[in-house]
Amino acid sequence: ATAASGMAVEISSQGLLRTIREIYPAPAFLALFRTAGVPITFGSDAHAPDESAFGYDIIVQAAREAGYADFLRFDARRRIATPLPAPPGISAAGSRVSPGY
Repeated sequence: ATAASGMAVEISSQGLLRTIREIYPAPAFLALFRTAGVPITFGSDAHAPDESAFGYDIIVQAAREAGYADFLRFDARRRIATPLPAPPGISAAGSRVSPGY
């Protein structure tokens, strides 16, 4: 139903700050959404300024592990597919990056 509606699912890091200590939706559900072709967005559902963007690397990695290669961002209600950022230590072109020390 989510895929047919054209809606996206937000991956949120807020659960990492709570007793449950996991992302929302749980990784198993995220994989189901990917299989169904449901696009994703990212959010932290921050309740305080220091929570803004908390766990961003973790939710990007969870998206990657679920099989996503991109996410949606919005500009004036327009959907813009955006490639996932490269994992730490990997350049955008896919080659390993030296830590520089």
